[in-house]
Amino acid sequence: MYSFESRIRFSETGRDHRLTIPMLLNYFQDCSTQQSEDLGVGMEYLEQRDAAWVLNFWQVDIIRRPLLGEKVIIGTQPYEFKGVLGFRNYIMTDEKGEKLALANTIYTLLNMKKHVPCRPDDKIREAYVLGEKLEMEYLPRKIVFSEEGESAEPIAVARHHIDSNGHVNNVQYVDMAVDLLPAGFAADRITASYHISAMPGDVIYPRIHSHEDQFGVDLRREDQESFCRINFFDRSNLR
Repeated sequence: MYSFESRIRFSETGRDHRLTIPMLLNYFQDCSTQQSEDLGVGMEYLEQRDAAWVLNFWQVDIIRRPLLGEKVIIGTQPYEFKGVLGFRNYIMTDEKGEKLALANTIYTLLNMKKHVPCRPDDKIREAYVLGEKLEMEYLPRKIVFSEEGESAEPIAVARHHIDSNGHVNNVQYVDMAVDLLPAGFAADRITASYHISAMPGDVIYPRIHSHEDQFGVDLRREDQESFCRINFFDRSNLR
């Protein structure tokens, strides 16, 4: 497993002095990016081939959000290639090795000029040593909201939302949804499915689907097609 060490910074914490959900996802995203760079199949290699790994699905299970100043270890392990798809786990532990968070992700390798999926070449497939899947509950990637939901204030896509691929970064959608969480909702599991890329100049129209232990956010276009669907779970009552 590829890993690096860090220490929780003030800029990564919220009012409770704990690592925020978006910053946790950023740690995971940075970990796989660093691994790819170290293996020689990172951003420059992919850009030369007009390709990029685009996230389809997150599942993040939070055991405990670390505190300001706490030392942590972030790890990642790809565990399967299937056609144009890549499957990858993430883990964050404290310095004693206690699990803080686990994640499962599914990516598609996309030709950015043609906007069609493409298969990873031999160098990419050979660069990553596939490992065993982490022990965790694996949820279905499809997120379905059975009701229309309630509308929230539209969000104009700003420059700080955009990443090097020219569209809204996957963590930015989660950040938008976190802002809509009700006070006291202890989100300890997050799933997110990605459908259409929001671009500069787009406006995102959130629809909220609130239940006792679940809080869903459907980030839509004006024509009601989803950019991203996110579900937050509060499993504290199950413990």
